[in-house]
Amino acid sequence: MTEVASVLREVMEAMEVLETPRASGNDVAAWLRRWGAEEVQVVQVSGEAGSTDFVKVRIPGGSRGPTLGVIGRLGGVGAVGRVRGPSESARACVRR
Repeated sequence: MTEVASVLREVMEAMEVLETPRASGNDVAAWLRRWGAEEVQVVQVSGEAGSTDFVKVRIPGGSRGPTLGVIGRLGGVGAVGRVRGPSESARACVRR
């Protein structure tokens, strides 16, 4: 498999995890761990209108490069109300 095909497969798997209406931070964390991420944290923040999950992953670079730290919010980018999963604007971010 070429490197481009491999990356495309990984992006498609990530979108499958995120696009389900019942997506959760724990689902994303489990997917990241399957890919070898060891330092993954999920924090759910709740309010009157609902909740959102924040997922934090730290990927140590070791001798091959710097450490990468990413914090993401599970939910639509710019989604309003009761929309669950990625909104169209979130899909556009992934495609670019």
